[in-house]
Amino acid sequence: MGLIAVLALSLSVGHSQVEDEILIGKVLAVGDGDTFYLRTHDGRELWIALWGVECPDVGEKVGQKARRYAQKTVLGKEIGFQMKVPREETERSYGRVVHRGSEDLALYLLRHGMAVYLESVAPEAIEYAEAEKLAQEERLGVWKMLMPEDEEEEG
Repeated sequence: MGLIAVLALSLSVGHSQVEDEILIGKVLAVGDGDTFYLRTHDGRELWIALWGVECPDVGEKVGQKARRYAQKTVLGKEIGFQMKVPREETERSYGRVVHRGSEDLALYLLRHGMAVYLESVAPEAIEYAEAEKLAQEERLGVWKMLMPEDEEEEG
């Protein structure tokens, strides 16, 4: 199934026209694990960011890992971008990034502890909460450092 078809299927009913905008383009640069510079098929160039998640700063080990994964996965490649928050409201556009036909980049980063879920931004993204919970349980990425080992806990 192509990028456009996958993104079209994932759109929720009731969103505004701007939120429904789907951009297809090539990633020209990776800022960190959750920000990218995109050139669309119609020639627009813009900074985009993953909606509902945040990766650690690249000054941190997990942030570097997230950036390397994003570079390996999407840099120089075509992606689909489902707009959630348009650029007019912020310094960049926020949305879902789909690559390899149907894989949600944010979901992968969350599942492997390379990002944290921002429930206040994306409360309807239940799959993001579930992926983050699995990473926490397995103490992956950021959760390896933030959650104490059971034997180290007091009580």
